[in-house]
Amino acid sequence: MHKIAYILIFSLTLLGVSCQKEKSLPSDLLLSEIYFPENTEIKDMISVNDSVLFVCGGRRDQHGYIYQSKDKGESWSMRLILDDASINCIHISDEGGYWAGSDSLRIWHSKDLGQTWEEYEISNYPWDNYLNPYHAIYAWNSKSILAIGGEYYQKGITSKTETGDYPWVQTSWDNQWFDLIVWFENNVLISGYGQVLYSDNFGKEFHETGLYGDAFIDLEKTDDNEIFVLGEHGEIFQYNNLSWVRHTNIQGRFNDMALGEKYSLFVGQSGIFFLADENLNEPIEIEPFTSSHLSLAHAHGNDFLIGTLDGKIYRLSGK
Repeated sequence: MHKIAYILIFSLTLLGVSCQKEKSLPSDLLLSEIYFPENTEIKDMISVNDSVLFVCGGRRDQHGYIYQSKDKGESWSMRLILDDASINCIHISDEGGYWAGSDSLRIWHSKDLGQTWEEYEISNYPWDNYLNPYHAIYAWNSKSILAIGGEYYQKGITSKTETGDYPWVQTSWDNQWFDLIVWFENNVLISGYGQVLYSDNFGKEFHETGLYGDAFIDLEKTDDNEIFVLGEHGEIFQYNNLSWVRHTNIQGRFNDMALGEKYSLFVGQSGIFFLADENLNEPIEIEPFTSSHLSLAHAHGNDFLIGTLDGKIYRLSGK
């Protein structure tokens, strides 16, 4: 009997510890679902200003879309629909213009501020056996463009042009690339399965940064150009003097992070999400509000927008 009692007490203690790990949202945050007219994965989102948003996503090799909102996500207008590819990434800037990347290493371009999109012809197209998805794209200007992608632990690719057309430099890699980030004029980081690489010449050449092991799924930077990378299994590293320093570690399987003005947000599988302060310190796990996989987190002013694998969008509003 004593043994059973000890086991029961130990089990209840563990249950109490487990319950204490997940906390309610802070009182200055309010969660709500907003309407979105799709039901496939939200893959990327970008803010043009406080009101205008673009969202892209879809289902691999089957369906893709770009939508625009002019009222902070309250209503949406369709800008591009595909029946043979997902739109996986979108880039918008005053200098570079409007660009998107999709499955089969296809690039899309808009000349009218995102109202209409056309496929961008690549003169020296990549090899047929490397026709995998682009996952991130960046344009320094209308002619200097870098796109990265691949699939799993194989068939990674970086595609670069400085002329806006021929020649594109197509480089194959042994691993998929997930994300890229640019700071200052020449500096680029790309993250993927097992490593993060650095370039100081617009992505012409890449060098090792000494970070290996996990699937490094997301790169983010603060307004002060502090750069962080998130590993799929919850390790977070900060970039410091061309190398990485471990910042913190959270438990779970993650898909994205976002850095806001007061909070940072980490989202992942089965509805998991963590909140930390704006410098990614002291992360705490928040009680899940859905069992759906959370695919995307986007900081939008004082708010966050959270996308799911089944096409839902939630707003986390600062009061």
